[in-house]
Amino acid sequence: MKLMERASKGAFEKMNELDPGVWSKAFFKTHSLTDSTENNISECFNSWILKARYMPLIDMLVEIHDMIMTRVHQNRDKMVRRDCTLVPKAKKILDQAVKESCGYSVLWDGRETYVVKGKGTSCSVNLKNRSCSCRV
Repeated sequence: MKLMERASKGAFEKMNELDPGVWSKAFFKTHSLTDSTENNISECFNSWILKARYMPLIDMLVEIHDMIMTRVHQNRDKMVRRDCTLVPKAKKILDQAVKESCGYSVLWDGRETYVVKGKGTSCSVNLKNRSCSCRV
């Protein structure tokens, strides 16, 4: 703080206004505040940036940025080569819905309501109200 005060009075005063627990490593809590200490997303990300984590801060951020840019570029190239405008996960869900819809027929009232019949059931669907008699 003394070095900061010598370098910039304004920065020193601003930092003094803030709780040191939010900006000083000396005041960071080292214990977990939750029972669950695992998170698959963060675990995957941490393992993905393992090499970068041990670099100096700026180098680490540049390395992670480059890794993300490379990943975005690779995923974009994969999608450009696809013959579908949907991402793979959405395409899989749509394909499954189409497969499950076999055996159903649709009747239209000429306005907003459709009747879906099949597999021993019938329900009325209103697209304008986004409602269905089956409540799905």
